[in-house]
Amino acid sequence: GIYSYEFENGKLKFNKKTEIDRPMYAIFEDGKIYVLKREGNDENSCVVCYDLKDGALVNPKLIGSTNGLCGCHLCMKNKNIYVANYISGSVCKVGGALVTHTGDGPNKPRQDKAHCHYIEKSPDGKYLLAVDLGEDTIYTYDENLNEISSVKAPAGYGPRHLISNGNIVYCANELISSVSVYTYDDGKLTLKDTVSTLPDDFKDFSKASAIRFNNGYVYVSNRGHDSVAVFKADGEKLTLTDIAKCGGISPRDINIFGGYVICANETSGDLTVMKIKENGKLEFTGEKAELKGALWVDEN
Repeated sequence: GIYSYEFENGKLKFNKKTEIDRPMYAIFEDGKIYVLKREGNDENSCVVCYDLKDGALVNPKLIGSTNGLCGCHLCMKNKNIYVANYISGSVCKVGGALVTHTGDGPNKPRQDKAHCHYIEKSPDGKYLLAVDLGEDTIYTYDENLNEISSVKAPAGYGPRHLISNGNIVYCANELISSVSVYTYDDGKLTLKDTVSTLPDDFKDFSKASAIRFNNGYVYVSNRGHDSVAVFKADGEKLTLTDIAKCGGISPRDINIFGGYVICANETSGDLTVMKIKENGKLEFTGEKAELKGALWVDEN
């Protein structure tokens, strides 16, 4: 299901839970919530639109199938919904075009084939940027999913999610925990630099996950090290300023609310609250809300 909380002065207060069958990701657009989920016995994912009433999701309306398996991210552009299908390695315009990638990457088994993980509008709003973890590639598409350009990430790094600041795009690489910096110019991305999200002395398994930008800083969650890395952003240059423990296990998604970062921790099944301090540094406040699973967190 999808849970709602009141959040004030760094404290989480449970509000409502809406029972939804296998929700994967959601966005809030034009006063409504669009949810990626499975629909009945259909193996393909679908998008369902809900009204939001006092924290509950009501009046469900089926928008359409994603024509692919495991839709894991979606965005809206000019009233159209676009979805990244992870297992199918495809990008879908719901009710329209479908593009299936066919490549792979060197970091097996995760890069055994194409795995589209993220889709979002380009920084100038003209195009769509689609991130393929399996192919180490970021594609630029027009609104009908015609390819405009593509750029390779560092080989085997597995690009996952991205965030932009003007003409700079920062991409979290899942498989080799890091952030790659790209410049953007009219549909074309150019790789400039890549920096690690982990301490130099950490040698255990970890995966970079969510990435956010706030007040000149880039925040990236680490699943395994169970932390959030903080970088000072100066154009194409990222400088690591902090790596702070999040208070949970496997922070799959993070989001920023005022002066706080909230982590959705997949393995420990909880939300944890981190306070943003001077110079963007973070500190776990001890605030925690337990629930059965935590995949993503959004402001509605």
